[in-house]
Amino acid sequence: MTEKRTSDGHVANGLALAAAENEAPPPQMMVVAFGGSAGALDAMRGVISGLPARSGIAYILVQHLDPGHPSLLADLLAAKTPFAVIEASDGMALLQDRLHVIPPGARISVESGLLRLTPATYNQGPRLPVDYLLQSLARAEGLRVVAVLLSGNGDDGSAGVRAIHNAGGYVIAQDPGEAGHGSMPATAIATGCVDAVLPVAEISAAIIECSRRMADTEPGPGDDRWIAPIIERLKRSGHDFSGYKTGTMQRRIKRRALMASHGHGVHSPADVQLAAYLERLQDDEDEVKALASDLLINVTGFFRDSQVFSILESKILPDLVRRHDETRPIRVWCAGCSSGEEAWSIAMLLLEEIARIRPDIKLQMFATDLDPDAVDNARRGVYPASIAREIPEDRLERFFVADGDVWRVGRALQASVVFAVHDLLTDPPFARLDLVSCRNLLIYLQPAAQARAISLFHFGLRPGGVLVLGTAETVPEAADPSQPPFTLVSLPAHVFRRNATKRPVIELPAEQ
Repeated sequence: MTEKRTSDGHVANGLALAAAENEAPPPQMMVVAFGGSAGALDAMRGVISGLPARSGIAYILVQHLDPGHPSLLADLLAAKTPFAVIEASDGMALLQDRLHVIPPGARISVESGLLRLTPATYNQGPRLPVDYLLQSLARAEGLRVVAVLLSGNGDDGSAGVRAIHNAGGYVIAQDPGEAGHGSMPATAIATGCVDAVLPVAEISAAIIECSRRMADTEPGPGDDRWIAPIIERLKRSGHDFSGYKTGTMQRRIKRRALMASHGHGVHSPADVQLAAYLERLQDDEDEVKALASDLLINVTGFFRDSQVFSILESKILPDLVRRHDETRPIRVWCAGCSSGEEAWSIAMLLLEEIARIRPDIKLQMFATDLDPDAVDNARRGVYPASIAREIPEDRLERFFVADGDVWRVGRALQASVVFAVHDLLTDPPFARLDLVSCRNLLIYLQPAAQARAISLFHFGLRPGGVLVLGTAETVPEAADPSQPPFTLVSLPAHVFRRNATKRPVIELPAEQ
């Protein structure tokens, strides 16, 4: 029987903790994920000393550890922590009022309310355990997440805080000037996705306040009273979110209203704050723009979803290039391109394949998004040094140019992609296309808007053209099974081929 030491110094019976570890987490649990490396232990002690013993919050700590040595991290924290400290094990349930500590030599993630451990070895490239945890939490359903970046070296956590921010979570960074090693929190702050920069002494109070406010952001009865006029106000400024899922909009608007627009410590009822926020939006165009930017969910990366890109590279794109008519360019539309990483990734694979087997063919790619700021960033083609983790070295040297601490898209790649601001649901689609990529946008749309988007893709694609959707997305069933608009080509990559039928996927929904 193993023993695990709790926060008050007593040794808990292993059977009692094992029983607790198999409990199902409650719905909408709040999780606070701490990340750090050098100097984080002292910062962590300072934060947890101000937390209550009972709050209903589950805590996870990821600190960079030497994988070759046993860790005393749980023991070092247990003595002055007001709740149980337990070293995480694979399959353990995520528990309220516990601090789950990463063991050495592992990466930790959260899946379906359970902690999952995978080995972390140096020969797999940078381990980045903080990013690994935060990105899993950003994907998790039914969790309210706060990420806290503490003292440490390097930039682990910067990709994770983007994911948490884009998923509607809250991000706190320790003040780098106070931290023993400031590069981890400073790099997180530089992403623009950190909601609060605080000294250690103020972080625990901010966490408790976040818990209260995040509970308020859940959609409730009567929300249409203020959601509808806010959506209408956004529309008057050129931001039409009427096709987006109502629940998603409610949560993100509430988050912006209750957190971003009001300081900590404001305890007036949510309805009062929301009414004040709506009044502010009437005259504050900057806040309207900021809210619209918050609602546009920009989650992306180079070669994101490795299995999808492996199938594209090995099967789909070689076939597309091989059978292409050399009298015209290959035309591609990347819809919902965000800051460009997806478009550049597909363009790199196509340019490599063209150079390998059909050097006479040209590539013409259109990459579009509703967010003007994201499109500007994509068009500039400047990315942080950390993209070296996502792009193989030979490909990085072929298509990018090193410029100090950043990488710039090279001329050959830049010439193949045209970026533009475009509303997928209201602007005309591109035509005579050989490939459309629209991954992980449709999941945020209402069914009628999803159907309209799929019909527009069908219209834009040539017969035999390829449609790539996100792994949680699909085309609707054909109204006439004898004339299916699309044929499934790859289930793992969610790739479909446009059939020769001229019938649309469905009749386009009438405007309301």
